[in-house]
Order: sequence, then C-alpha cells, then structure tokens
Amino acid sequence: MDADKREEVKDIFRKYDKNGDGGISIEELVEVMKALGRFTAPEVKKIFAHMDTNRDGSIQYEEFVNWVFGAGAKANLKARETILHSNDPFQICFYNFSGKGSDMDGKSFTKLCKDTGLINKAFTTTDTDIIFVKSIPKGARRMTLPQFEKACGLIAAKKGVDEQEIREAVMKCAGPVLAGTAADNVRFHDDKSTYTGAHKEAGSPSSRARTPAAEVEAYPFGPDAERLFRDFCGNRDDLDGKGWAKLCKDARLIGGGLSAPDADVIFTTVVAKVAGRGAGRMTWPMFQEAMTRLALKKQISPSEVEEMLENCDGPQLNATKSDSVRFHDDKSTYTGAHRDSSSPGSRPRTAPQEVEAHSFGGEAKDLFMSFSGNGQDLDGKGWAKFCKDAGLMNSKFTGPDADVVFTTVVAKTSGRGAGRMTYPMFEEALTRVALKKGVDVEVVEEAIANCRGPTRNATQADNVRFHDDKSSYTGMHAADSPTRSLKGSSSAPSFSGSPGSSPSRRRGSGAPEALPSYTFNDSVDRVFDDFCNGGRTLDGKSFAKLCKDAGLVNRSFSVTDADLLFTKVMKGKGRQMAIDSFYEALLGIAAKTGAEPQDVELRVINCSGPVRNATQADAVRFHDDKSTTQACTTLDRGSALDATSPPRSRTATGRGAQARQRRAAFGNPLPRRQVDIHRHAQRLTAGRRSMRRRLRDRGLRQAGVRRHGNGAPHLGIRFHDDKST
Repeated sequence: MDADKREEVKDIFRKYDKNGDGGISIEELVEVMKALGRFTAPEVKKIFAHMDTNRDGSIQYEEFVNWVFGAGAKANLKARETILHSNDPFQICFYNFSGKGSDMDGKSFTKLCKDTGLINKAFTTTDTDIIFVKSIPKGARRMTLPQFEKACGLIAAKKGVDEQEIREAVMKCAGPVLAGTAADNVRFHDDKSTYTGAHKEAGSPSSRARTPAAEVEAYPFGPDAERLFRDFCGNRDDLDGKGWAKLCKDARLIGGGLSAPDADVIFTTVVAKVAGRGAGRMTWPMFQEAMTRLALKKQISPSEVEEMLENCDGPQLNATKSDSVRFHDDKSTYTGAHRDSSSPGSRPRTAPQEVEAHSFGGEAKDLFMSFSGNGQDLDGKGWAKFCKDAGLMNSKFTGPDADVVFTTVVAKTSGRGAGRMTYPMFEEALTRVALKKGVDVEVVEEAIANCRGPTRNATQADNVRFHDDKSSYTGMHAADSPTRSLKGSSSAPSFSGSPGSSPSRRRGSGAPEALPSYTFNDSVDRVFDDFCNGGRTLDGKSFAKLCKDAGLVNRSFSVTDADLLFTKVMKGKGRQMAIDSFYEALLGIAAKTGAEPQDVELRVINCSGPVRNATQADAVRFHDDKSTTQACTTLDRGSALDATSPPRSRTATGRGAQARQRRAAFGNPLPRRQVDIHRHAQRLTAGRRSMRRRLRDRGLRQAGVRRHGNGAPHLGIRFHDDKST
C-alpha cells in the first residue's frame, strides 16, 4: 500500500473515531454506517465482528486496514466499498441501490433512475432496460460501478444533456425511496372523539401521549413559489394532500433524506396544527411552513428549496402517447368537409409548389381522350387507371401518390371539391409525376408512347354453342341478331353462296342481292290453302311443315333455315304469312339451295297435303287375329243383358243365377246356396255327376251364356262382339 492510500485510509479511520481514543467502538461504527447507507444494526454488528479480530470490543487502526484491504466475504464487500468511498456521493448512491452486494441488477438500476428523477418522456423505463443491457457484458445480469458510469453516459446521450448533469442528479439521491400504500381513513378508528370506555381515558393501555409538533418559523417564499402553489391548486385557493405529493415529486423534492411518506407526515402535521385534525387542505401560509419543515427534514436551507420550486415548470401530465395514424395525422389525405379550412379539425395548408407544366405531344392527348371516356375530362378513377396501365407506378410513385397529385392539380385550378381533370391539368399532373419519381419528363413521355390505351381485364366466359353460334338462332332471336337483319331493304331476303358454303359466307357483309321475279302456278295456291288449316294465312309452324312435307328440307335447307326464312320474310309484317309472302319465301328457298324456282314449284305441287303422323300400336295376336276368337254372342248380336232382351223370370234372374254367371265367367266361388246344392248332389248315390252338370247348365242358360263344345263357357261382351259399335 503506497503512502497516499495509507494517508487516505488513516483519514477515514479518524472520521470514524469520533472521540479520538485511537479505536472505533460499536456505537461509533453503527452511527457512521447508518449515515452512509442502508445498513441495519444487525448488519453493522456483523461487520464489526469481522473487523475486531482480537475481540477486545474496539477496532484498532491495524485491524481496520487489514479488513479494508484484506480478502473478506462477499457480504462485507459492499461495506468496504462504502467506507473507502465515503467521500464520493456518486459511489455511495450506487452502493445504496446495489442491495447486499457491490453490484446491482436491472430492477435496482430502474429504481435508481426513477428515484433520482431521471425518468421522463425522453427517457422511459423501457429505455432503462435497454441501457442496462448495453452497459453490461453479454450474458451478465448485474452491473458494477464502472459499468454504471458507462450507463450514465448513455443516459445523457438519450436525454440530450451533459453527463455531469446526470451525475449530479445521482449524487443528490441519498438512497432508495420506499413507498407504501396509505390506508383509507376509518372514522371510528382515526376520530378519537368517538372513543368510549377505557379507550377514551388518557391512561388507557392503547392510548399514547402525543408530543406536540415543534414550533417552526415559516420562511417567506417569493412570488415564484406562490405561482407554483397556485398552479397545483387548480381552480381552488388551497391544496389537498394529493396535490401536495405531486408538487413535491414534480419539483424533485423527494430524495436526499425526504421520502414520500415524510412529505405526507409534513402535510398532516402542518394542516392539523392550523386547521385541526380531519382537515384535508393546505393554504398558502401553511404551504410556507410546510416547505420550511421540508428543508429541515432534508437538512438544507429554505433558499435551496425555493430554488428547486423556481425550477419547476408546473404539474407534469403523464399520459399514454397514441401511435401515429397516417390517415388521421396526415391532413393532406383529408376529403369532404374535413378538407375545408372552416372545419374544426383542419389546419392551414401550405400552398402547393408551383410547377411549370411540360407540353406533351399528340400521343399524350390521344391517350388522355381514350381514358377520359367522354373525350373532355378525366376523373380520379380514370387518372389512377392511366398511371397503372402506363407503367408509371413503382415504389417511388404509388397509388396514394397518384391520388395526391390528382387532388393537388384539380384543387389548384378548379378549387376544392372539383373532381375532374382537363387536358392542361393532365399535362401539369404528368410533370408533377416526373418530379415525384425523380426522373426527367422524357421518361414519362416514353411511358406514354408505349401505352396502348386502357387495359380491359375481365373474366372470359366459356364457349356456349347455342349462344355463340348465331346460325343456330331461331324465332325472334334470329331477327334481332345484327348479323342476320336485312338492313336497308324491304324486299325479299337474298342468299349468296353455294349449297355447300359455310354460314359465314352465306350471310355475307354486303348489300342483299335482288331475287329474280317468277310467276307461280295456281296449284301452289291449292297446296298453300291445304296447309292453312281452313284459314287464309300460314304461321311459322305450318310453313316449316309444308317445307318438310314437300321435300324441300335437306342438307342445304334445314328446318332451322325454314324458321329463319319465315322470320326474315315476315319482319315487320306480323306472324301470319299471306300468299304473296309465301311466294317470296319460295324464291328465298330457291336462292338458298341454289335451285331453280321451277324445281321448288314442282316439289310444292307434288305435295298432296299435310302428312298426318300418329303413333301406331304394336300388333296384339289375340286381338288382331280374329281366327283365335271364340265368339259368344247372343241371338240378337247383343248382350243377354241388353234392354231389348225378353223379360226373364224371377228364378232365372235371382241371386243364384247371377252367382253362377260370375262363377262361370270369372271363376268366382259359388255363394252359400249353391254350396248347399252341391253338397246335396254329392250325397246322391246315383247320377251324381250328371246332376251337377244339369244344375250348372241350367244356371248358365238363364244368364244367357252358351257352352261351345267341351270348352269353358264365355260371357258375351257387347262392345267387342257387336262389330256395329
């Protein structure tokens, strides 16, 4: 140990040896250690036991030196560092916040920054965590004194102040500020006037004599302190406990021997002394006395407290800062009523930058007209599509940028609220696009020259044969088809091409050719009348049947062609074809098929009339082959049940006869009466078989049924056997 270090240690020893007897007693060490840091009496006694190696109850100089520079336990490291640097408040503050060791963790570092008043809007608790990680080595979790000095430099850089200012703030803090939860007021506990019984007496076990507060002469604070007092009072003339606590915190009076509970005690003491217990508000004279007591508690002069009050700017309002929202914060994107300068949320806008519009060529004007639709002006949607189809958009010029350019140019010329752009505005907008993209105007001109107009993007439908193939149209749809209408001609339709030509060639695009005139024979009128169904006109269905029955329908002229021809000939004439229109239709058939009118006429004349087609029933052998029929007819070619038959007796027409008739014709079982007859016949010993036959034959004769040979009897059916019906 060198001479300087020895002399420094000797000065520290003399500082601890209060009575100068050459030794440090336990009482002297407790007093000094409590003054330097947060050391409790048991901890000081433990440190004293480590120092007093000879156990004589006093620490000698040699024992003190050996303990300071010797290798001791980790628990004594903080005490040794505190004693060695007792003259440096900066290091004393660090060790007071470091806990039991000589280094501190991230939580203690945040607590130090908070209690020293370093936390504000520019330096938050999140920033303390980031600086703590930057100051310590990778993987470490605790900060030493040199690393703390490095962290102070980072804090100064973050807050934008000098590092010395940060160190001074640390040195003013004596140690951690312990904050506790204040209990709510309880009337029957706090208000001693409500006590009864033994608790009311002064000598009760629970009562304690209160010492009156010491008299303090209030220091006369200046107008700046009074102004600050009024600011924290709000709209009243006095200050409550919450406002007093906030004033002490915002003025950075907390710390340096004054904690938040100490401030609450001072407030209660002053208010209760002047206004009595239970009062909760402080006037200006009370405030002056409270600040005087606060200075005594911090062991500083009232003038220093006044200086700290003058440096306070007033109540600090702490609130959550909302994130930036583009469409709310960027007022240039506002539209409608929010865009007007008279709206409550609007702000005066700076005038747009003046730009000299470049004169573009004729290609730009043609492109402008193709995108404008009406050829006069362009709306915002058309302008955005132009920028996209012309390839002007990229990372430097986006869709919102295009909207801003459109709004700027239109509002500058036509005023706010206008929504369409003329061609001069279009040229200025293109110039602004070049400025926004940071390129020359020639680059924009080249993009315009390469643009071929609006790009149409749509879903392509699948091919549908009966919709896309116009040649398959019939009826009114064929008449409405633009490729099939006979424009500019009231005469009969013309058909060009040969029988084997395609539909597109047969339709053609030129003017219809004139049909040759021809006089038809009167026999054509007869056939026409036969197909008119008693009328004098022909509908489309009958015309198609005439063409089919006359043999005019073939590969060159289908039924669909007949429908199309009927529609074309009757366009504007109704739906019923007269004889003159029929002649025109026959000429159209001749032109369509490439045949002569005489051939068409001959086919029509050879037609004998409408051909009736009906469904032919299949052959049924036992119905169509009459040789297989075993006829059972009556004598008068009618049924035995016919009204012309002679009247029958009651016996022949009774229920028994009807039952026998049903049994003979349909095989129904005999009624009960007949069963009895049969049973009686079975009991006969002779002629049993013949008796049954006679009984059966008698019943069949009475019903009008005849037996043919040995075959089964058949019932006569009138509407089948009587051919006259």
